[in-house]
Amino acid sequence: MSKDITPNELFDEIIRLEPPFQYCARVAIEDLYIGNYKIKKDERIMFFISAANRDPAAFQFADKIMSLNKEFKHLSFGTGKHLCLGANLSKK
Repeated sequence: MSKDITPNELFDEIIRLEPPFQYCARVAIEDLYIGNYKIKKDERIMFFISAANRDPAAFQFADKIMSLNKEFKHLSFGTGKHLCLGANLSKK
């Protein structure tokens, strides 16, 4: 049984598939591992938001606009202290 997608869900899905920024960079503040790969303190790291938002492990229908994808949060507006200040305004 399918459910119609609401305007807010549609916006979130469109911004998930086409984020305003495709990637962001950060500097590691300590040594860390991602899988078996070591990232050393002070190394620059690039995150590809566009790829993360289409991860089939996180989104049931990774390349489609679907209301079922709303269970997972996309990274298009960042998160935590890096959350875009204009995110709520964009949704209005």
